[in-house]
Amino acid sequence: MLFRLIAAWSLMALCVVAHAAAMPVLLRWLQREGVHSRPLWPWINLFVHLAGAVVLLHLAEIAAWAFFYVWQGAMPTPQPATAISSSRPSGGLLAPWRR
Repeated sequence: MLFRLIAAWSLMALCVVAHAAAMPVLLRWLQREGVHSRPLWPWINLFVHLAGAVVLLHLAEIAAWAFFYVWQGAMPTPQPATAISSSRPSGGLLAPWRR
């Protein structure tokens, strides 16, 4: 059980590091684009691209959690592991092991 707790904590830390690394990159990209008076549609385009990048980051994190659940034998196949990973409530970190 201790190994699982350490492994789950490490994966959570990896997700936080991914966010911490990605956000400055996205902010630098935003600075290069220049923050000045623009018409509405370029702003919409910019925020759609930023939101898309965050969604891709979250998909990578979901895949990492799903792999972890399958690797640890908490889920039999990637499909339910992905479903659990994409809907993890706070505090539900060890949900598959409660069975």
